[in-house]
Amino acid sequence: AAREFNKELPVPCRILAAHLEAPSMQSQLGFRVAPWSLRFWHGQVHDDFARLTVPLFEVYAPFPAALPFLKLARRRSEVYAALDRTATGDWKVLNLLEDPKYVQASNAPAPRRTDDIVAAESGRSVWGRS
Repeated sequence: AAREFNKELPVPCRILAAHLEAPSMQSQLGFRVAPWSLRFWHGQVHDDFARLTVPLFEVYAPFPAALPFLKLARRRSEVYAALDRTATGDWKVLNLLEDPKYVQASNAPAPRRTDDIVAAESGRSVWGRS
């Protein structure tokens, strides 16, 4: 297990990690993603397309005034990402969907099923090609 945890991430995972570390993305998420969250990714990585599911963890201090050295991790949400390799060979994020199922937010919207997810499940292409 330790060998797998220390293994180098595939390129699409590294692209997603850089995307999640951007201050604008952290602002949208509402928390700073623990950098080791990407180690728990699962999904499919092919030559030209990747579909990833990543649980997002946050490291926080439960008692910052009394015990500032005590840090705990909690699972905040899960991210579903689709990445595509462009003609130049670079990877880009096509879709990114956060599912806040681990947060007690009664007003949080349910995750939306995008066209590419529906197409992949049915075996059809998003662009109309089979």
